[in-house]
Amino acid sequence: MRKLNHAWRGKDRVTDVLSFLLDEGSLKGEIVLSYKQAVRQAKEMRHSTRDELLFLIVHGILHLWEHDHEVPRDAKKMFSLQEQILKNLKIDPRL
Repeated sequence: MRKLNHAWRGKDRVTDVLSFLLDEGSLKGEIVLSYKQAVRQAKEMRHSTRDELLFLIVHGILHLWEHDHEVPRDAKKMFSLQEQILKNLKIDPRL
């Protein structure tokens, strides 16, 4: 994940999820998750690995739908939508 994050985002550190947009018909893109990082984060935040993985999948899908959180206005929109989705999945959105 560190190598992918560095190659695609120029950030030389481990990340938990990466989304790659594709332009191939009905295939929107790919999401790459770091299971090891998800386990670490779940332990640190005292919730299940399952919930952490679901959180990361939702986060990655929102990126595939071209939501972003680099600027405050975009972050507010993306995180609001993410919170709604997580609540519908019965996952605490405060992850």
